[in-house]
Amino acid sequence: MPIIVLILVSLLSQLMVSNPPYSLHPRSGSGQTIKMQTENLGVVYYVNKDFKNEYKGMLLQKVEKSVEEDYVTNIRNNCWKERQQSKFIKCLIFKNVFKVLGIDNCRFPYSRNSLELPST
Repeated sequence: MPIIVLILVSLLSQLMVSNPPYSLHPRSGSGQTIKMQTENLGVVYYVNKDFKNEYKGMLLQKVEKSVEEDYVTNIRNNCWKERQQSKFIKCLIFKNVFKVLGIDNCRFPYSRNSLELPST
């Protein structure tokens, strides 16, 4: 009985979650292939064929604000990842240089399997 309740709750929660009416990339599977551009920042996004009929005025402005927020968040996350990867690569280079120079007592700040600092 508890398993059936869990399955029902899971199904209901999936039905309540709706997909956003836009995508930052074209998605033919969901029909989001019509190219649009936000008024403020000019961010390109993709919608389905019924979008223009359903979203007008304030509702359209709200969607466009959400598009721009998602776009900025994606850029910010990508920049952070690139900086972390760059730091890691620089660290690996310096570690190898120190090794060649015979500097053994230099603490390498990154763990081998991760870009995170090791716990101290």
